[in-house]
Amino acid sequence: MKFLNDRHVAWVALVVIALASILGFGGHSLARERGAVEAVFNDGTDVSVGKHMLSMDAYLDHCAEYADILVRQYRTHAQKDTEALTQVEELAKVIGNGADYDARYTAYVAFQENVEALYVDFSALGLDDAQAKDFIDAYRNIREGEADKIKRDGYHDAARAFNATLSGFPAGLIAKATGVKAMNTFDGEAVR
Repeated sequence: MKFLNDRHVAWVALVVIALASILGFGGHSLARERGAVEAVFNDGTDVSVGKHMLSMDAYLDHCAEYADILVRQYRTHAQKDTEALTQVEELAKVIGNGADYDARYTAYVAFQENVEALYVDFSALGLDDAQAKDFIDAYRNIREGEADKIKRDGYHDAARAFNATLSGFPAGLIAKATGVKAMNTFDGEAVR
């Protein structure tokens, strides 16, 4: 009887050790892979031109800088605050700072909508081209320049590949067990 009990204990111990090693090594591997995707976000994919020059992080920082110009120009010419102006100002702070990729994604989506609303309000002021030049330039840089760079950035592919890895078995289970989350791609629906 003692031999049979020892054998059951040995099997239980073996299963526990196997599961712990799968979760431990698999979780570490997923965390390392997520770290590589975060490096693409922060440093870009073309490091020959220098880090942070062509990266998603840099593009979002540029959007925040252009938003500052929009806000200053709007206040100078309209001499009033609007809901869209306040939202652009607050969202730009989130977009331009921090390591919380989900918060930056959510802010970026709302930011685009509020920049558009601010542009409509500014256009209604009826300023001539010379007066509106700085505002229009900053608006175009956000809507056309940086938005286009964000759409074409290599981060999207890296995030999609990582998210595809998480959707498979056993990576999905390991990710849930170890708290590794999918990454937003900044070009589609937010991931949960």
